[in-house]
Amino acid sequence: ILAYIRSRLSDKDEQTYQELLDLLDREPELWNVLSSPACLEAATPEIASGVYPDTLEPLSEISGPDPQETPDLIRETLKKAREAYRRKRSLAVDEEEVIFSEPIENAEETEQHSLEPLNEESSSSALHPTRLLDRIFRDLWRREGIRRHSRPHDLDLGWDALGNLALRWDGHQESDTDEYILKALRRHSCPNPKTCFYQLFSLGILVREKPLGPVRFCSEIVKAYFATSWVQKLIECNKIGEAKKLLNQVTQTFRSRIIYLLEPLVNREVHELFCYMEVNYEPSKK
Repeated sequence: ILAYIRSRLSDKDEQTYQELLDLLDREPELWNVLSSPACLEAATPEIASGVYPDTLEPLSEISGPDPQETPDLIRETLKKAREAYRRKRSLAVDEEEVIFSEPIENAEETEQHSLEPLNEESSSSALHPTRLLDRIFRDLWRREGIRRHSRPHDLDLGWDALGNLALRWDGHQESDTDEYILKALRRHSCPNPKTCFYQLFSLGILVREKPLGPVRFCSEIVKAYFATSWVQKLIECNKIGEAKKLLNQVTQTFRSRIIYLLEPLVNREVHELFCYMEVNYEPSKK
């Protein structure tokens, strides 16, 4: 996975690669998402900022997730990749002559810069799990809709129904039957519940715990992302009260994660909207 992404980055994207390593270290569940070749392909433009080399390795040659991969193995892989990255950067510095020809800013210039508003593009350029997941699943959702000849309006309703399901699911059950999920999709005006249901399996968003067993989301971060997308929709429709009511019904950990994932998606101060709720989620540090 890392080799595939690294081959898509230009020499100017070393910082992006480091940000990716840090992100995967904080959110190890993203590693499993990127283990899907389709998800990896969809995520690459977001990671690489559209910069690609002329010669690309066919995506079909990339193997799927190794069933033997464990969190410890993933952390060890990231550690080795980070060490290799640092060695490369160290060699790059040694090979170049360092020249301090530019004058250091004086105190007045420093103060002036500190008062200037942050550039919106630079402040939002760092990789964030929400942007990565948003790029992956919206792209795959659109492609699957084209493949199934679905109408855009039907795709939007199916997307909203999935987000509503993810938000209502947490705090009550982690998995359920096919019948329950189909009923939930119908209740949210999904026009073709069965088509949407099979689409969720086709994209790997929903999985079975065992053959013919209960259905669940493929990971907690994916469930949290879709729940976040539904909260985003409610905020955009000025239904803040409904959003707060639904967030009150989920577990504190899940609620905190949703608010963390929501920040890049809305143009309002998230913590002010939900100031009375206890929020303490921080990405894990390994």
